[in-house]
Amino acid sequence: MTRVTDCDSGQAVRVECGCPAYESYRDERLVVVTHDADTCNWGSDVADVHRRPDRYDVYTHPPVPVDAPMHQLNRAELNAMLSRVPVEPDDSTDPIWKKGVQEGRAEGEALFETLRQNLTVAEYDSLLDDLPLSDPDLVTKRLKAKVAEIAAKTNYAAVPAPAVQQVRHLLTVGPSKVEIPATADASIGIVGDRYVDGGSFVLDIPDTTPAIWGCGDDVLWAEGEGAMIAGPQGVGKTTLAGLLVRGLLVGGEVLGYQVKGGYRVLYLAMDRPRQIARALRRQLGDLDREVLAEKLVVWQGPPLSDLAKQPQLLLGMAYSARANVVVVDSLKDAAIGLSNDEVGAGWNRARQALIADGGQILELHHTRKSTPGGDSSSAVDMIYGSTWLTSGLGSIIHLSGEPGDPIVKLRHLKQPANDVGPLEILHDGSAGSMSLQGEVDLIAMAREAYHQHGTGIVAAAAAARMHETDHPNKNDIEKARRKLEGYVKSGRLRRNGKHSQTGAVFYAPTGPTPL
Repeated sequence: MTRVTDCDSGQAVRVECGCPAYESYRDERLVVVTHDADTCNWGSDVADVHRRPDRYDVYTHPPVPVDAPMHQLNRAELNAMLSRVPVEPDDSTDPIWKKGVQEGRAEGEALFETLRQNLTVAEYDSLLDDLPLSDPDLVTKRLKAKVAEIAAKTNYAAVPAPAVQQVRHLLTVGPSKVEIPATADASIGIVGDRYVDGGSFVLDIPDTTPAIWGCGDDVLWAEGEGAMIAGPQGVGKTTLAGLLVRGLLVGGEVLGYQVKGGYRVLYLAMDRPRQIARALRRQLGDLDREVLAEKLVVWQGPPLSDLAKQPQLLLGMAYSARANVVVVDSLKDAAIGLSNDEVGAGWNRARQALIADGGQILELHHTRKSTPGGDSSSAVDMIYGSTWLTSGLGSIIHLSGEPGDPIVKLRHLKQPANDVGPLEILHDGSAGSMSLQGEVDLIAMAREAYHQHGTGIVAAAAAARMHETDHPNKNDIEKARRKLEGYVKSGRLRRNGKHSQTGAVFYAPTGPTPL
């Protein structure tokens, strides 16, 4: 349906044209609004569009009377009517004037788009009602103030992805660099830079690794470093991610390690969204609807474009959702061709742009198919795809097992601090729960060695118990030694290196006094 309004007389006509989509445009004397049905693509009543065109970015003057007569008109007659509309010549040939007009339009479009993305319908309508449309400068001033107010409430300035290019152009034109830093400078880093002096960069970091998930030096996910949960199908990657999302929203523990709460999460539910929804309901269903609505935003299905080919899009999606944590479920749906180094580098660039802007990211990914010739499940190389997918991460957590196994194993393949685990986990997918089935307690092992043999334990014995093998490799032994040294540092074990040819002996505090 096409409605043509003569702005001089207010006369309106309706044309049935079978148009495929909603669109609007304005000529010098006519405004044309097109719909393909009784409601437009975004659900507004066509009659309401006609009665209140100002609410729908369609401007008429004077207003069209509600009872304006309607006339049937065929396509040829419509074209003839439009061809008779006089077009006034453009006397404004001054290029500086034209540039100013273009910049003003870009600024206005960026501001309106930002507000549309971040206000409720009622809030946006109220804002439009209060705008002094006769004073463009005052309108712009109020829009900027409202955008700055929104930006002050979140870690990100709320510039949605469609407006990024407009703002990028806008920031090159002088005064806007000062006038709207909240909308763009702090968000997309076009004007602002990330330079810091060497003293601040080296000396002002915390003494311990700040953890999103972890305790002390046992950090499974560090702030400012991406984390990945990897594993074959059906071992609980989404279950673990859901438990972490709950912790990110309201705090709590997952597998005995504290999760920092208070975040706003964007969950990219790209891999079977309905299944993800059922899983999250089992884990988040007891939370208040208001909490979920305020702190969790879900994107359903694949992104609008390949995130590796357009690395800025991931950050743009975070802006639009006003989220400071992004959960990617799963990586195979975010980018195509993950085994290609160019794709891997593109994804890493998207990830690093988000992290550099203060965001956090958790990625779910799959491992390579197992091959004959031994178990390589302790190596980062088992993660499917380009090396750049893992090189840019701070932490990689691997879950191993068969689909549906009640007990799976967690290994910490890449660590920002101490190596956590290995852990045996009881996984109940139907309940959406995970709990520790059994963890090698090295302190209890040291006490047992003293009571039975009057001695302590060495790193090789600890590694053999931790990794369930009689022949631990050098890396496993070194990891066990570091864990034992950590217990010594905290006072939970003591070390004596004089009584063993196989290395230092570690005792529980109840054992003999070290010589």
